Amino acid sequence: MKIYVRYGIDKEMFADPFFGAMFDYAKEYFVTHGASKEAPTEEIMRFKFAEFPTEGDVASPSYLVEQLKELHAKRCLVGKLRDISPLLQENPLDAAIALQEEIANIIDLSSNTENKIVYGENVELQKQAEESLVDNNFTEGVPYPYKQLTEHTGGIRLGEITILSAPPSCGKSWWCCHNALEAKKKGWNVYFATLEMQPVVMSQRINLIKCGLDVKTVVPTAKYTSGIDVDFYKPYIDKAREEIANMPGKLVIESPQNNTVRGIFSNARQNGCNFVIIDQLQ
Repeated sequence: MKIYVRYGIDKEMFADPFFGAMFDYAKEYFVTHGASKEAPTEEIMRFKFAEFPTEGDVASPSYLVEQLKELHAKRCLVGKLRDISPLLQENPLDAAIALQEEIANIIDLSSNTENKIVYGENVELQKQAEESLVDNNFTEGVPYPYKQLTEHTGGIRLGEITILSAPPSCGKSWWCCHNALEAKKKGWNVYFATLEMQPVVMSQRINLIKCGLDVKTVVPTAKYTSGIDVDFYKPYIDKAREEIANMPGKLVIESPQNNTVRGIFSNARQNGCNFVIIDQLQ
């Protein structure tokens, strides 16, 4: 049972609702009454489910986990393709979005359960994990645009959410661009979803920020974006763009077609990104 729980098996993966209900009961018993150590006995299962099958020779849990996930994914995809087939002629884009959402659901449901820490159990493994976390570059957090704020908070750390709200034209998008640059510099794979402005506007701003921070040549934004002295500043912009590309992380800037939270995070996963920035004007 520990393997089934660890690898994220859920009752929805069973085609037969009866077997799904039995698994859900066994999983709940294992986590609560069994303290994640003991699964319910056959007698307990028969007391709850009179038609509980007699245990016989079965395959290894790891094999069954793989088979359940594969069959579940196939069943869901086939069903969704059947459902959206009428849309393919009327609105192919809506059909593609519906299929993307179903794929995201399958990935979410099939993801492994997060590891947990229980004090007093696996002490050495806990110690090793904590020591490795100290050495992990990500623990420093992604710096904010302001040094004092970064020193006070430690930056944006793994698993944290930062929300910045302000009236229009206060610098929210510039803030996002700065964070994207710093995150990439730290080795994060950044997915930057810009829901209002074009991606090229954001990439241009990131290049300008890079010029001011590291190239040591401050490019007047208003002049450059207005087409004034472009030829003079172009070499500095080119150098900044190249240095950003050579940083250890990845930076993907996109205006996603599906701008729901699920759609954005699905795109981030598909691009192999682990740091998400969303910029929206309203």
